[in-house]
Amino acid sequence: MDINVSQIGDLISEGKTKRVFHFKNDGSFGTDSELVYITNKDNISAGDNSRNRRIMDGKGRITVETSSSIFKFFNAVGLNTAFVCRDNNSDNSFVAKHCLMVPIELVVRRIATGTFLALNPDIPEGHRFESPVVEIHIKDDANHDPLWSIETLVKQKFIINGLLVDEVVVDKILKLAKLVYEILERVWHSIDYQLVDVKVEFGVICDENHNKTLVLADIIDNETWRLWPFGDKKQMVDKQIYRVYKEGEVDDKIIDHVRNVFQNVSNLTQKLFGLQKHKLDFLTKESIIVLTGSESCIPLANNFVKQLETEFSKRFVFY
Repeated sequence: MDINVSQIGDLISEGKTKRVFHFKNDGSFGTDSELVYITNKDNISAGDNSRNRRIMDGKGRITVETSSSIFKFFNAVGLNTAFVCRDNNSDNSFVAKHCLMVPIELVVRRIATGTFLALNPDIPEGHRFESPVVEIHIKDDANHDPLWSIETLVKQKFIINGLLVDEVVVDKILKLAKLVYEILERVWHSIDYQLVDVKVEFGVICDENHNKTLVLADIIDNETWRLWPFGDKKQMVDKQIYRVYKEGEVDDKIIDHVRNVFQNVSNLTQKLFGLQKHKLDFLTKESIIVLTGSESCIPLANNFVKQLETEFSKRFVFY
C-alpha cells in the first residue's frame, strides 16, 4: 500500500534493529486497531549486539521482504498477527497493529544445536526431537536472555495491555509458538530445507471494546531461524554464517557474502510462501486445511476427510 508521509507520526521507540512510529489510520486499512509504522535498520551484529556491529546495506529491505511474505501467509492461514501491510514507498518499512509485547522470546527447536547443546550436554548435536521443543527466554540482553520455566513465567504475573499472563495464556502462547514452527517447517520441507529452529514473539492488542487478542508479532526472517538445505549444517543459509566470526574478523567481503545469502533466502521465501498464500486466497474462514508432509500422505488425508461430516468436506486444500 502507498503510505503518505503525513500519516507517519512521532517516534515511539528505537532499538538496535528498528524504529517504531505512531501512524494515522485513515480508515483504509480494514482494521479499527491503533496502528504503528515500523522502519528496519541496516544494522547487523552478533552475540546480543556485542560483536561485529556493522552496517550491511540493504539489510532492512531484506528483513521486510522476508518477514512480510511470511506474515502475509500467516494472515491468510487465519493466524492472528500484528502485520498489516508493507509501504510501497519505502522498501524497509511496514505498517502493523499497535501491540504491547510479552517480554519473552520463544525458541522452538526440531534439531538439537547451538545454545541448546551447552544447556543439555548429554544430547548430541543433530538429535531430532519427535515433537518440537519450546523454550521460554526472558528478554534481558545484559544476562543473555536467560531460560525460564513455565512456573517462573507464571509467577511474574505480567499484565500486558490488560491481559494477565497466567497458566492459560502461557499454555496458549506455547501452543501457538509450536504451531508457527510446524507450519513453517512443512513449507520449507517441500523443497528439502530443514527448519532447525525459530524464534518467535507475541504481543497483545486491546481494541476499543477492551477485547484483548494475543498476536504473532515482531519479525521472522533469516536472523530468527536456522535453516539447513537438505538437513546439512555445512550448507546453512541463516545468520549463523555471520555469528561464527570473532570480533574484528568481519570485512567488506564477508558482509557482501552474508548479504547475498540473506537476499537469496529472501527471494526463496517470497516465492515459496507467496505461492502457498496464493493457494489460500480463495478460502473462507470456514475452510478446513489439511497439511501433509508430501504427496504420499494424501491417501491418508483422504481417508481422514471421508470420516468428517459432509458439511465440513466441501473445501479442502492439501499441502
